[in-house]
Amino acid sequence: MARASRPLLPRVHPPALSVVLLATGYLALGLVSLALWQTAPALDTMLGRHHIAGALANLALVLLGMSIVAGPYRRGDRWAHWVQWIPLLAYGVPILCIDGYHVGWRTESTAINAALLAPFVLGLLWDRRNRRI
Repeated sequence: MARASRPLLPRVHPPALSVVLLATGYLALGLVSLALWQTAPALDTMLGRHHIAGALANLALVLLGMSIVAGPYRRGDRWAHWVQWIPLLAYGVPILCIDGYHVGWRTESTAINAALLAPFVLGLLWDRRNRRI
C-alpha cells in the first residue's frame, strides 16, 4: 500500500488574529464593490459599464481572497501567506498612490483607502511575526 505523500513544506498555522484581520480587510473591500455598484452611472454609457466592470472585478478579487483565507491560509499552507500579498501590492498600494497623487494625500478618499489597507497589512505582518518562514 502506498504511503501518503508529505507536503514539501510543513504547514505553519497562522494566528487567529491574522485570519480575522485578513477576512475583515476582504469584507471591507467587498463593501467598495457595493458602493461602486450603487453609484454607477447609467449602463448605456461607456463610463457606466466600466464602473460596473470595476465593481465586478473587485468583487471577484474579494471572493478569491476570502476563499484562500478561509481554506489554505487558515490551514497553514505557506504559499497562501505569500499569495495574500499580491492584492495588497498589485492593487491596494497603487490605488492609494494614484488617489494620493491625483486627489491629494489629505482627503477622505486617501484616508478610506488607507483604512482598507490597514487590516491586510496588520494581518500579514502579524502572521509573519508569529511564524518562521
